[in-house]
Amino acid sequence: MKPVKILYNAKIYTMDKQNPVCDCVVIKNGKFIFAGNTSKLPHELNKEAYEKIDLKGKCVLPGFIDLHLHLMLGGLSLTRADFDGVKTKQQFQKILSDYALNSESQWILGGNWDHELFPGKEHPSKKWLDEVCSDRLVFLTRKDIHSAVANSKALELAGINKDTPSPEGGEIVKDKLTGELTGILKDNAMKLVYSVI
Repeated sequence: MKPVKILYNAKIYTMDKQNPVCDCVVIKNGKFIFAGNTSKLPHELNKEAYEKIDLKGKCVLPGFIDLHLHLMLGGLSLTRADFDGVKTKQQFQKILSDYALNSESQWILGGNWDHELFPGKEHPSKKWLDEVCSDRLVFLTRKDIHSAVANSKALELAGINKDTPSPEGGEIVKDKLTGELTGILKDNAMKLVYSVI
C-alpha cells in the first residue's frame, strides 16, 4: 500500500474560507497534507511512487458526521408551523392563527415549541389550540420531538379521551385535579395521533 494518495481532477469542497474549492488533495497516512490546485502541488509530491487517483471531474465533499438527525422531519419542518423561540401563549396562538389562515390543509402540523421558555414553564394545551383552531386538526411537536400537543379534534379522531390508558413507553397527560386531557402526549402516546395523520 502506497503511503501517499493524490486525488486530482475533481471539484473538492474544503470548507476553508480562504480556499473553498480546489481540484487536488494529498493524503498521507490518513491525514490531509495538501489541498489546492494541481498546478501548485509541491514538486516532491508529484512522484510516480505515490498513488494517483483521477476523479474525472467528480465532486468531493467532507464527511458529514451527525449522531442524531431527523432528516425527514427536518425537511418537513420547512413547510410547517414553526414555534421556535416563542415565549408566551399569545405569540404561540398568533403563529398558529396566521399559519391556519394561510393553509388549506385539513391538518395543521408543526412544532419546535419549548415550554421551558414560557412563564412558569407551562406547557401549551389543547385549550390554547382550541381557542384559535377548533375546526381543524392540530398536532404540534415539542423541540425534542418527545412530546406534542394536540387539539380536541385531533384527540377525538385518534380515539383518545380521559379514559384512554397511556400506552407502554408513553404518557397521555391528564389534569391532576380533573382527570381531563391536557392535550400533551409523550413519546409512544404520540403514535396514537401519528396513526391517523
